[in-house]
Amino acid sequence: MDEARRSGGVNLGAALGWVGAAAVLAVGVVLVILTRSNDADTAAMDPPRYIEESAAAGIVHTYDGEFSFFVGGGVAVLDCDDDGKLDLYFAGGSNPAALYRNHSTVGGALSFDAIASPITDLTIVTGAYPLDVDADG
Repeated sequence: MDEARRSGGVNLGAALGWVGAAAVLAVGVVLVILTRSNDADTAAMDPPRYIEESAAAGIVHTYDGEFSFFVGGGVAVLDCDDDGKLDLYFAGGSNPAALYRNHSTVGGALSFDAIASPITDLTIVTGAYPLDVDADG
């Protein structure tokens, strides 16, 4: 290395290091320019908002219970009637679980009806897992 400096030659390692640094800098500048060009699009957007629609959609359900129920409260999403719409089954804890059939229209408001049944309205349900055990779709 000292020999290259004395003879006026170029240190290949240092030269490659500078080329690499310049390439990284160039890529960084391009990314900053691309990011800045998108800032105008994202700056105009409002932050996302949560809108409570469960009651308006017909879903009125509460998971409740003593200490033994603190880890539960699941919901299963499945098409229980094979109409192409996803229905909801809510665990209830010490309250009865509930099945809500989806009657929503595409692009319209959410709409669910509670389907009362001794098969689904069980108590002491802490979770729900939709499974197709007989593979019938």
